[in-house]
Amino acid sequence: MRSFHYSMLLARPVRFLILALGVSVLLSQNALSASATPPPTVTPKPGDVVFIPPPPPIEEETKDVSEDDINALVSALQSGLPLTAANTQILASLSQTLLQDINARLFRLRAGANSRPDGAQGPTGKEVKAPVEETYHKWQIYTAGDYGYFDLDASGRQAGFESDTWVATLGAEYRINRIFAVGISGSYVNSGADFSNKIGSVDTEGFAFSAYGSAVVGNFYADLLYSLGTYDQDLRRNTFTGRTARGDTDVLTNALQFNTGYNFNCGNFRTGPIAGLSWLHGDIDGYRETGGGNAGLNIGGQDFDSLVSQLGWQAAYVAQTGFGTIIPQLRASWDHEYLNGSQNVSASLQQSPFANGNSFTATGRTSAPGRDWLNLGAGVSAQIGERFTVTADFTTHLFQERTTAYTGSLKLGVSF
Repeated sequence: MRSFHYSMLLARPVRFLILALGVSVLLSQNALSASATPPPTVTPKPGDVVFIPPPPPIEEETKDVSEDDINALVSALQSGLPLTAANTQILASLSQTLLQDINARLFRLRAGANSRPDGAQGPTGKEVKAPVEETYHKWQIYTAGDYGYFDLDASGRQAGFESDTWVATLGAEYRINRIFAVGISGSYVNSGADFSNKIGSVDTEGFAFSAYGSAVVGNFYADLLYSLGTYDQDLRRNTFTGRTARGDTDVLTNALQFNTGYNFNCGNFRTGPIAGLSWLHGDIDGYRETGGGNAGLNIGGQDFDSLVSQLGWQAAYVAQTGFGTIIPQLRASWDHEYLNGSQNVSASLQQSPFANGNSFTATGRTSAPGRDWLNLGAGVSAQIGERFTVTADFTTHLFQERTTAYTGSLKLGVSF
């Protein structure tokens, strides 16, 4: 039988009391440590009771950004913003091709062909002073085909691109009298551009309507033209997530051109100064991409302006042949851009990668081509008989920073 001692009666309560007191002391120390700044470093010993506070609650409005979300963010910066920034320059180059020289009217004015209403010259190339009313051709119906190539290198956030533009024009010109002539035309425009680094492409299609008036007083001439263009753009963007995002938007352009010059006649040779001023304004509607998944973007609307001055010299030679008049022409001008500068553009993800709904918007600035360049042109016009005219012309830009550009045209006219 186990013996009993009074100490055994006290042993269990005493041990419990000591343990409770130790836990209480440790809890008090932890409470004091939590309020101190910075908390002291306590190294627990084997057997110590350590109080570990629970972690703070996770905020409900935040979440981890997934890999797809990261790819969408990169896509907006890698292809969305660069494509958007370059689009205004594509439209500016399209307008240059369209308005190069409607109805070759500037070619004829520079060559002095309009010094006589029917455009004819005498056997020696000099103006005919005989009565001209009998051979006065008041009307001319014309058609033309133009091609333009434009290559712009990438710069900053703006993508580079190569574009090809085709223009088909049909119009009519009416000579009011020996001094004044007016004309109208309608043009179908189709342009395709591919962006650098395979980030996408854009097709532009639409119509432009133009009206002009010309005046010839002696050897001086002046010409004023207005053009309205309305286009639809189909844009395709590589999101680099395995999807192709597509967008569709509308574009409206307004253009105004003034050209003038003076001809010095030296026998069959015509030469003289040329000057011009061209203004262009364009509006691009904003659009919402489709097919891009969580990398789809909302693109804000844009507008752009261009004002180019031109100052140069031209030379032409009027040669008579057995079937008509041949006029070759050379010209050179120094062109300067005043308005086509840098501007802000933005591209926003349609689906927010953040649980609180905050949107992600990539912003950047456009980069315009060089502001100065040498514009060289060469062409030849053939007047076959009294009624038919064929004109071929070519122009190119030299010394324009980051830019390669040239245009070619073929124009046919019938007078009656």
